[in-house]
Parts: sequence; structure tokens; C-alpha cells
Amino acid sequence: MTDFRERAVLGALSLLSVTTGAVDALSFLVLGHVFTALATGNLLFLAFALGGTSDIPSAVPSTVSLAAFVLGVVCGSALIRVLRRRRPFWLPHTLAAEAVLLAVAAVVALGWPGDGSVSSGQRYAVIGLVALAMGLRNIGVVRAPITGMTTLLIQIPLVTLIGTLLVPGTTAAGAREIRFTRPVATVAGMFLGGLAGTLMVPWGPSPALFVLSGVVALIAASGLLLSPGDADTVAGRSV
Repeated sequence: MTDFRERAVLGALSLLSVTTGAVDALSFLVLGHVFTALATGNLLFLAFALGGTSDIPSAVPSTVSLAAFVLGVVCGSALIRVLRRRRPFWLPHTLAAEAVLLAVAAVVALGWPGDGSVSSGQRYAVIGLVALAMGLRNIGVVRAPITGMTTLLIQIPLVTLIGTLLVPGTTAAGAREIRFTRPVATVAGMFLGGLAGTLMVPWGPSPALFVLSGVVALIAASGLLLSPGDADTVAGRSV
């Protein structure tokens, strides 16, 4: 992989990390005390609700999000299995499916009142669709041969980054990219995404989700996340 292509892939994955942070900022601040990308948070919220804390009055949103995320992983696994039989470059297709789900969620969220007084059915439908999209993204990136950037899970990149900073003497340039550059890009992308999502809260969920869907769709269509061999194949077919 050339230096230019490595930077392009890093940029695409960083932008996906930004969308993750934005999605969860919107989910928590607009949909109400629920995550749609970070499934661990929903598991804890579910435990808090079942434990009777007044800060989490209902376990339903966390349950809906967690169940939809799991379903997204299952559906994503099946989709990848089918795509692998037909073509080697399947990651852009899973991202395209994610973009479609986010766009559908945006359509469902149309007419969301500014005061947040939305019906439970509309709220849970939006939560479920976004969480389904994030589950699909998660399994797609995890199954892809991209080391050091999951775009959703921040704990592993953060631990890798701290370990790299505290243990000097990384020898190989490639190892340094995986152990330093990519974790930094993931953590920074997630933070910037959270900031961006917070700034988009006044827009309401529908416009914000349309924007995020468009960003993911552009990344899927760009071909940046194809391997070099796959990119050559696509170029050859397009001639």
C-alpha cells in the first residue's frame, strides 16, 4: 500500500470514527439516555434501570438499542458471508447498507418536535434503526483486514495509545502507525464526532441523520476502503 493510499484509508476511517461520536452524541442528547453505537453503555444503562435508579427511568430504550445492535451484527455477518462469495471487496457494501439504514432512520424522525415530545413508537423506531446500522458497521470493520482502527470501540485504541506512549522504543514504522497514529486518529475522531453531534442537536435528529448518512455513503462510494488489489479490479472493470 502506497503512502498516499495509507493516508487516504486513515482519513476515511477517521471520518467514520467521527460519525460514531456524532451518532452517540445525538442518541444520548436527543433520543434520551441511550447509546446506539457503544453497546457497552446500553448494557450498563439497562443494569442501572433494572437496579431501580431514578436517573434511568426505563430499561426499554437501552433494551431496544442493544437488541437492534445485536441484530445488526447478525445481519452484517450474513451479508458479509454472501458478499465474500461474489466479490473480494465487501466493506464498502456494508457501509452502503449502513448509510441506507441511517437515511431510513432520518425519514422516520421527520416531524420530530423541537420540544422533544415525541411518541414512543417513533423514538424506539429511530433508536432501533440507528443501532441496527451501527451493529452492521461494527461487524464490517471488525471483519475487515484493517489493523488498529475499529471506528466504534474506543477502549482498545486508547489502551494501545497509552501503552505506546509509556513504553518507548517502537522499532518498525508500520508498527508505529498501528500503535500510535491509528489509535490517535480513532480517539480524536470519536471526540470530534461527539463535539459535532452536540452542535447538531439543535437541528433535530432527522437533518443530522441525513448528514451522517451522506458522509457514510460518500466513504462507501469513494473506494478508499478497498484493498490495493481490489481497487485494481474495480478500475479494470470500469474501463
